[in-house]
Amino acid sequence: MDMGLTYAKNDWELELAKTRQGYLVGNGNALLLAAQDDAGMEINLSTPGRFSINAQTWVIDAYRLKFLYKFNLSDGLDFKVEPYLLQIQDYQHARGELTLLNETATNQLYGQLNRVGTRRYGYLMQDQPDAGWGMGLNLKWMWLSPVGRLETGIQNAFSQLKFSTLHYSDRQYQVQAQGGQIKVSDIPSLTGIYGLREQRESLPIVWQLLLSPTDFPGVRLGVVSMKNQERLFFKYERGLDKGRWWVQTVQADNWSAGLMWSFFHQLELGMAVSTTDQLRSPVLTSLQARMTW
Repeated sequence: MDMGLTYAKNDWELELAKTRQGYLVGNGNALLLAAQDDAGMEINLSTPGRFSINAQTWVIDAYRLKFLYKFNLSDGLDFKVEPYLLQIQDYQHARGELTLLNETATNQLYGQLNRVGTRRYGYLMQDQPDAGWGMGLNLKWMWLSPVGRLETGIQNAFSQLKFSTLHYSDRQYQVQAQGGQIKVSDIPSLTGIYGLREQRESLPIVWQLLLSPTDFPGVRLGVVSMKNQERLFFKYERGLDKGRWWVQTVQADNWSAGLMWSFFHQLELGMAVSTTDQLRSPVLTSLQARMTW
C-alpha cells in the first residue's frame, strides 16, 4: 500500500511516499495452508502423509524517496532507472522450515521458525530503540514491438536495509496433535533464543515480463517471478473522460481494482482495493496523488 506525492517533468520524476509492502514465497503446501479459511486458527489434518511446509515472508513499512529517469535508447526503446531511499518504520523477515507428519497413529508438526525485525519477540532488560534505513534500485525496459508494447522490470534489483538494532528469534517446534487438530495459536516452541543485534537485510528481487497487445487495447498480460516462482499476470485498463480505471490479478489468486481521476489537467488522485479469489475481505491497498508541470 502506497500513499504519497509525485512531481514529474519531462523524462524524470520525484516521489515521496509512505509505503507498506509484503512479500510471500513458499512451497505448495505452505501456500495451500495459508489459503485455508481457518489457517489462522488450526491446521487441517484430513489428508494423510508427510508434508514439508517451507515459506518466507517480508513486511516493511517505510517512508520512501524515489527518483526516476527515463533514457530513450532508440526509436521505440526506453530504459528507466529508479533509485530509492527508505526510512524504515517497521520491518519483519520470517523463515519457516516445518514438517507435518500425518499418519494413522501420529500427527506431528516439527521444525524451526527464524524471525528478525523491529518487533519484540520477548522481554529484554535493556531494550533499545529500533532504527533502520535502506536504499535500492528498480530497473525497467520498454520496447514498442510490431505485436505490441513489451515491458521488462526488475524490482529491488539491488536493495540493502541496515539496522543499528534488530530483534531476532530462533525457535524449534515439535508438537503432537490433540483431538485431531493442531491449533496454531496454542503451539509452544520446544526451545528458542531471542535478543538484539545489528544486521543488514535485503528485499527479494521481483521481475516481470509483460505484453500489451496492439490488437487488444487495454490488455496487459505476462509473467511475474520471485525466488524462482512464476505467476501469470493479467490487467485490463480503460480510459475515462477525466481519468482511467483498471482491474488486475496474479494467477487469479487475488484481484485488485483501481481508479485514477484528473483535476484541472495537472492533478490526479487515485485509489485501489484488493481482495482474494473468493472476493472476500477487500482492503485499501493504494492511495496516490500526482501533480504534473
